[in-house]
Amino acid sequence: MPRYSIIDASRGDSFTIPPQYYHIDDVDHVGDVPPAHQRGGLVEIALARHHIISWSILHNAWNRCVETDLIEVCRNLIRLLTEQASDDSMPADVSRLCWARRNLIIGPLGNDRLFDPGEGLDFESPLGMQGKRLRHVCAMVKLGKTMDEFRHKRMSPKDFAARFGALYKDCMRVSGDEICTFERSEWTLNIKPTITWVRQGNTYSRQGAPTAPRWHRSCYTPGAVAKYFAPGTDPDLARIRTAHLRSAAHTRFVKSLDHDELVRLGSLTDA
Repeated sequence: MPRYSIIDASRGDSFTIPPQYYHIDDVDHVGDVPPAHQRGGLVEIALARHHIISWSILHNAWNRCVETDLIEVCRNLIRLLTEQASDDSMPADVSRLCWARRNLIIGPLGNDRLFDPGEGLDFESPLGMQGKRLRHVCAMVKLGKTMDEFRHKRMSPKDFAARFGALYKDCMRVSGDEICTFERSEWTLNIKPTITWVRQGNTYSRQGAPTAPRWHRSCYTPGAVAKYFAPGTDPDLARIRTAHLRSAAHTRFVKSLDHDELVRLGSLTDA
């Protein structure tokens, strides 16, 4: 198995995301415009693909598997992240391993999302989910935590292979198409997009694009988010606060994801 350096510029996530639209009450309108005009045009939610397990964790853990001769783990990673049977070879398009549907969550753009996972593990992903989506993503987060420990040499190859084998079975239970969808109920809109209207005679038209919204998953209440990210907050300060909250919440969350917790959620018991 070869080592790989994964390059963000080579992306395999070109599948179509069905359009989603804001509800009528999800948009603020500025200007003396009749309600009929406000309701007259749909405002599309700008969506993006977000990793559960980041680029950095995946490719560094893969390379350590190669270095420590965990070839069966590499084979199973290919099966998990390409959703097809695998031989001993890597797929020709290695980017498919990074942009696998089982490892992606569809949600608002990173700039519109308070807690974009970036280079880390997406601690927000399971919160607010239900059923098989909850169970799958909990298993993927646990797998990502295990891979992160292994790549930093905090776990022996033997222990990692054993833990990986158990979690791999859980992560394989659900297809990527069942996970890689946008579920509006799993997201909270903290700051609505704003449309400014101008009147020209008897007609009304939108002035420019809607202002950027603010979304987060259900790890914090809207009131808590408003306290930390009030309108007009300095962007640098917001990033510092985000990093602090992400670190604290991520630590609490991953510590809760032990084997007993996955059993309680049903991940290890459903056929």
